[in-house]
Amino acid sequence: MEFLTLKNANGLSAKICTVGCSIATMNVPDRDGQVRDVVLGYDNPEQYFHNTPKFGAFIGRFANRILGGTFNLDGNTYHLPITPDTPYCLHGGNPAFDAIDFEILDADYNSVTFHTTSPDGDQGFPGNLDVIVKYLLDDNDALTLLYYATTDKPTVINFTNHSYFNLNGHDSGNIHSHVVQINASRFLQSDNTCVPTGAILDVAGTPCDLRQECSMHLLEENLPSELARFGGFDHIHLLDNPTGRTVDALCFAPESGIQMTVETTEPSIGFYTANSLAPTLGKGGCTYGLHSGLCFETQHYPDSPNKPNFPSTVLRPGERYAQYTKYAFSIRD
Repeated sequence: MEFLTLKNANGLSAKICTVGCSIATMNVPDRDGQVRDVVLGYDNPEQYFHNTPKFGAFIGRFANRILGGTFNLDGNTYHLPITPDTPYCLHGGNPAFDAIDFEILDADYNSVTFHTTSPDGDQGFPGNLDVIVKYLLDDNDALTLLYYATTDKPTVINFTNHSYFNLNGHDSGNIHSHVVQINASRFLQSDNTCVPTGAILDVAGTPCDLRQECSMHLLEENLPSELARFGGFDHIHLLDNPTGRTVDALCFAPESGIQMTVETTEPSIGFYTANSLAPTLGKGGCTYGLHSGLCFETQHYPDSPNKPNFPSTVLRPGERYAQYTKYAFSIRD
């Protein structure tokens, strides 16, 4: 296990842990040139083996929730581990990809490529799954995440990254001053455990309407009912993706001047505001807690294997899974 450092020509750098392909630091100069580490994480690689909040982690085999920890594929029923005190399997089981020490295939000053093989039956999922994860930090100040996978049996697959961003710095407290925009006109209705019901709702007239920039100060008190049941945002926003648009989401911190945009090939973003993050010791002795970060989890819809009206997450032999997500940083007045 180890950290690898990526750098670009403009003073940005990222530290990546081999355990879980976890983004451990993301150093970005603010409007005054002061470098701020804008992701929550740990000081030591060993800590990522016990990364309960999933700080910076690559998530798989199946991100988010599968109700009952079971699904049917081609007439066969598969059983997955249920997350304690819940009715679902979360983020691929335990241990899942976030707790694997990945092999390094290739690394240089601005990119790293990881590999692992998940055996047939791993956490109950069918098929030997061959997985490639690549991170690239370019001179346009963007960190690009590329995921690839192949299988020898029909299986289901849904990858994401679980970084918690705080654009004022990981140690700066809550994200209430941040501004967020997500280009999604629909979201998934979910029950009180965040499992989708199967219904797709319009964001218009709801707190999930983030099509225009919205301040996260709304998380401070008197949450509207749709947010109150989760303590903040924990919703799946279905991206509109009109032709010619590349930005799917945006986050801006007025204090630091740092802005981040999100671009993805995935059909949705799970937007999460760290509503259940218990006090956790992070980097440099910093304690993280409620609303300490924002997650933009680019992914397919949760519980897709059990929802026939959702886009398919089935991967078959001879096919190649490919996903692209880009986090791009800039300075804004």
